[in-house]
Amino acid sequence: MTNNVMKFNDLEEKMWKKKMQEGLDELRNQWRRIDNQLLKDKDNEELEVKDFQKTTIKCKFGDLEFYRRRYKLTKNGETKIVYLLDIYLELGYSGHIVELVLRGNRKII
Repeated sequence: MTNNVMKFNDLEEKMWKKKMQEGLDELRNQWRRIDNQLLKDKDNEELEVKDFQKTTIKCKFGDLEFYRRRYKLTKNGETKIVYLLDIYLELGYSGHIVELVLRGNRKII
């Protein structure tokens, strides 16, 4: 036997970290696809892409760091800054804003 033998706990920890990273990567990829589809489906008269903003969300797989589009929403003479991805995923937005921006257009996934 050699001195480089890994113990069960070490192997388990290594696999756990690998699977958690795979989960984060898959979430990031899915959110990127949704964000791209939201861009294609948006109302061009009311929404203007401003830029991308970096954010981190704590989830079961760990800290998910990603970039999402920020929009300027102009509706009835009022202007707001919104993140369609956050609205679509219902991350802290009211149903009123979801309806206003997406108009029941939840065919994305």
